[in-house]
Amino acid sequence: MRKIIVAGNWKMYKTPDEAIEFVENIQGVEAKEHVRVIVCAPYLALPAMMEHVVKPLEISAQNVHQAEEGAFTGEISANMLKGIGVGITLVGHSERRQYFAETDDIVSQKVSRALSEGLEVILCVGESLVSREEGKEKDVVSTQLYAALSGVSSEDMKQLIVAYEP
Repeated sequence: MRKIIVAGNWKMYKTPDEAIEFVENIQGVEAKEHVRVIVCAPYLALPAMMEHVVKPLEISAQNVHQAEEGAFTGEISANMLKGIGVGITLVGHSERRQYFAETDDIVSQKVSRALSEGLEVILCVGESLVSREEGKEKDVVSTQLYAALSGVSSEDMKQLIVAYEP
């Protein structure tokens, strides 16, 4: 049976202390066996959350850089995430595409890097309101999927979740 995934993206909200409080408040909550509950938290909250997290909650990063390492001020590598115990990352979120000019090519590189480093990927795809109003949503999403998955093997697909965000 395929699992249902409930994932929440905190965006640029919650300090590390607020994140710990959240995790402590949901301790003891039981999820159904066929449901995964994932919180995509800001980088600064990740280490604190990883120290306090209990099942069924899983913790995801909101982004990862496409390079293994380098002079990329403010960026986070897959190895950095793994170093604090994070095994999941969002890639291709609409806000990253819109505000940080992440292209389909960059998203593809990030997917490849994350998967090659053993991270599970939540690949975000979706159209803008303008594209939807023009009736181009299927073309936009299929282009995003084709680009992001172009180098992904069938084996790696087991570590990839596609999240549609209209």
